[in-house]
Amino acid sequence: MIVTINATTSIVEMDSCRDFFNNIDRGNNEAVILTGALLMAHAYERDISASLRKTLHTKSLHQLYLENWSKEERDKHRASLSVSGANPDKFKPFPSDPSSYFRYDKDMSQPYTVSIPCKLIESCPDYNRTNFINYEDCVKNLKKYGNKFICEADEASGNPIVVWYDSKRDKFRVVRGNHRTIMKLLTDGDDATIEAYVKVHNPTHSDDDIFNAEATTFDVDNEQTGQNKQSRFKGQLLNAISNPSADRWPIELYEYLDNLETPIGIADTNKDALVTLDGFTQISNTMKDIKDDTNLSDPYEPLSEVLNGLVKHAIPENREGKKCGTINATLVEHMRLFKKYFKREINAVSKDNNINAFDKFLEYIFKERHKENSLFDKLNQQELVKNSTKIREMSYYVASLCTLFNEFVKATKLKKGHEMKDTHGTQIIKDSGASWTGMIANVKNADFHVAIRSRLGKIYYPSN
Repeated sequence: MIVTINATTSIVEMDSCRDFFNNIDRGNNEAVILTGALLMAHAYERDISASLRKTLHTKSLHQLYLENWSKEERDKHRASLSVSGANPDKFKPFPSDPSSYFRYDKDMSQPYTVSIPCKLIESCPDYNRTNFINYEDCVKNLKKYGNKFICEADEASGNPIVVWYDSKRDKFRVVRGNHRTIMKLLTDGDDATIEAYVKVHNPTHSDDDIFNAEATTFDVDNEQTGQNKQSRFKGQLLNAISNPSADRWPIELYEYLDNLETPIGIADTNKDALVTLDGFTQISNTMKDIKDDTNLSDPYEPLSEVLNGLVKHAIPENREGKKCGTINATLVEHMRLFKKYFKREINAVSKDNNINAFDKFLEYIFKERHKENSLFDKLNQQELVKNSTKIREMSYYVASLCTLFNEFVKATKLKKGHEMKDTHGTQIIKDSGASWTGMIANVKNADFHVAIRSRLGKIYYPSN
């Protein structure tokens, strides 16, 4: 019997096929052919709905303003700043009874236009960039326009903020305008009001419905400028969840990281993850490059081995004995490339010593190196990627990992697993080896070969 699953097979149809697989009589000579979508699909134990942080907990922007500047600083800013382009005819005074004024109407196509007291405006970190407000930029943007807060009617066309009113909680949550609200508080102080478009939630909606409505009004299309990488990922993830036509990679990345041995999160989107990744672009690109659809247990196995290893050895435990810290995404890629280019040498040491040499190597770097020799510096992730924002050639850093591996093999008295293993002073990774030559061949700038070679040696530091 032949069962074929192609790229258009529905989830229901695939479930039926799985039932078939679970009930195959192994005694029959039945052939099962899997094509297309099934080989591309990978079922995770945990999906995004179980761990995605989705609360309506908020922070007061007025309180953040008070916490970030002293009274003296606030008074100084207020004295030097003014407002330009206010339009009281369009943006009405804030009502005395907001719960009666702001009413949900399914037929209402336009939001309310009012000037809302900044003291009332709150921001939800679970979808917004509340925790990533750049307070220095708030001051710089005011100075940019001649120490003025620019409103919509000004010729520079300032943008009103966008707010949702939650009548169940009597809360006003901003979805676009964290920075502008802070800027208006700097301009007018505690009594500041700001022009706003106010949308009203259906009071019968669940908290999940409310969260989704606000999250999809947030900057999911990433049109706002000046966002940091955490905010960009959060926006792209929420867009992928709410928009079926959006690129699915943020969900794929989220679920992949969530299902590692220790869940890893990005941008505080995973409520269960105590370990976070400080970047996502390189990891996502790597996933696309290395995906092996024939590996049904883990299509991203080379990447998983590095991530799991770094969590195990480079991340400390908290008081509860749980791993808690941040993984450097640049180091992940350096380690993956080292493991890729020097697979032969790593496997030789593993086989000749009956160990997992890569795992023991990571343990040596982050836990054992200083114990082996007190002259060796303690290493951390930041040390291993130092200057990586200036020198972009990754083989430059892989060469340093080669030196560390040579040092690791020698310091721990491991067998080298190659033809010169009994020769005194030899190092397992050397510039005459096929693996090194293969790595260098991938470095397009030939002038950089010497610099990379200079990083290869027997001891990482201080001799190298």
